[in-house]
Amino acid sequence: MIGIPGATNGSQTLAARLQPYLRPGEELLWCGRPDPAVFFNATDVIAIPFGLVWLGIGVAIQQGASAVGAPQLLLLPADLFVAIGIYLVAGRFIRRWITKRRTVYGITSDRVLVQMGRYFRASPVKGGSMAVRRGRRGRHGTVVFEPFGSYVVSQPGLMTGPPMAGTGVPTIGPLTSRRVAPGQIRFADVADPDAMLAAIDQAKSVLPAGQSLTAP
Repeated sequence: MIGIPGATNGSQTLAARLQPYLRPGEELLWCGRPDPAVFFNATDVIAIPFGLVWLGIGVAIQQGASAVGAPQLLLLPADLFVAIGIYLVAGRFIRRWITKRRTVYGITSDRVLVQMGRYFRASPVKGGSMAVRRGRRGRHGTVVFEPFGSYVVSQPGLMTGPPMAGTGVPTIGPLTSRRVAPGQIRFADVADPDAMLAAIDQAKSVLPAGQSLTAP
């Protein structure tokens, strides 16, 4: 049984789910999960209005088709339109809640871990970069780990510039850049972020086996 000092029964249950993924001698310093009570994120500012518009159009098409007595077969596209709208407005929040309930985060002396059902990912806790974002009241925190190996890709914009004289064909726009991080791991919407960050600091301070603070 994994023992985390001061852990509650709930934490011990989450820790047990990570047990099969630990290496011999690897110590679990902290475990937790994304808070299912956090329903909204920044993307919802756009997604919710878009979903409402989509749903409204779907309902209007469905009612219009029914009013003219369209065959049931022709009503299927409208029903699908409405179903997608319902998912955009409400269904994806249910899916988000379920996903968070199934997700477990872990920090060991060597790695950061994410487990959800049969899905498992791990990345070294040391090296690379780490970005921390706290909620407005500091009750939740999100950490993004980018191990060594991430890189920036630059590419020209596609036909986004002003039209070329005499042709009307748009010119290639300015270069755009994006960071590619194949090993990126994200701990999102974690309650009590101080305990998580303390575990990260503890893991980063642990020296590799065979090394010491004293010079040889």
